[in-house]
Amino acid sequence: MNHIIKTIGLALLFFCMSCRSSTEIKENIFILEKKISLDNKINIGGASSFDINKNGDFLIADSQLKQVLLFKQDGSFIRKLSYEECDQGLVLEPLSAKFHPNGSIFVMLNGPIGIWFKADGTCSSKTKPTLLPTSAYDIDKNGFLYIFQRDSNSKLQIHDSLGVIIKDFSVQNDFPNAHTYITAKSILLNNDNLYIALPLSSKALQYSLDGDLLNTYPIEDATLRLATKDVSNPSSSEVAELLVKYSTIQYTNFIGENLLVTYFSPSKSVRNSGEEYINYFINKNEKIAFSSKTNFIPLKTFQDKIYAFYKYNKNEANEICPKCGGIVNIGIAVYGINKKYTL
Repeated sequence: MNHIIKTIGLALLFFCMSCRSSTEIKENIFILEKKISLDNKINIGGASSFDINKNGDFLIADSQLKQVLLFKQDGSFIRKLSYEECDQGLVLEPLSAKFHPNGSIFVMLNGPIGIWFKADGTCSSKTKPTLLPTSAYDIDKNGFLYIFQRDSNSKLQIHDSLGVIIKDFSVQNDFPNAHTYITAKSILLNNDNLYIALPLSSKALQYSLDGDLLNTYPIEDATLRLATKDVSNPSSSEVAELLVKYSTIQYTNFIGENLLVTYFSPSKSVRNSGEEYINYFINKNEKIAFSSKTNFIPLKTFQDKIYAFYKYNKNEANEICPKCGGIVNIGIAVYGINKKYTL
């Protein structure tokens, strides 16, 4: 297995060094403005998603400890959302949790159902067991779920709030390898349009809410092209699994009128890639304005600020909690945009 990892890493490194991106990579686009400590009395095992509502409250899904947590914007704890209020004994891990525009909360579980909670965090209802587990979904103002279904057709569907299929949103197989990965948080509703950038695809798509394809934004990235080629005809399942894991993390966000698409970027090597992500800014003229590399994932934009998880170093942790032995929860980092860059 080690020689496979090494071979893939060298191939990716060579391929990336031999190709030049068509977009200009700019540094220091994101400026760290503040760090928010989350209540250290609450144990967070492995945060799998983040969302923020209009009041600035934080919603965090923790797949490792199978919990969904609600925090105030200053990091103080509000409450834990309990599945058992809707289904006693339910212990599936949450893939992601999102706020509805009206303040209610939807949790997608790693199983065929989702759970709805009221704005105060009390359980409201659960969907019918018709959903394929995925983080690639968004919720409209009516509570309808726009979901990427990872079946053989790799298509988008609209489900009502109870998980019943209303219609196929798209029958195009634009993402032939997307069924191999379930945690891309890359479907976004914005101004009556839907934007999607899914695993192993070198493009982002814009749809009307009627399902019409409006625009295609090509994203030229050497590692994505290589991964797509290799995974389409893998020589072994291990190689395919490895490439999928390290080449397919996508997030989509908006900063003002500009679409921001984030990919994992294994530009150093697959074996020791570090934490590096490439962010593409697509401007209102439907072109990639520029890209930027970061060591964090822009999880969510709110009031033109970017929110990301932040891992404290030992010194920072000791300042937050001197009695905790250098171990504290992850924090939330808030970034602004460097004003010298016009988006």
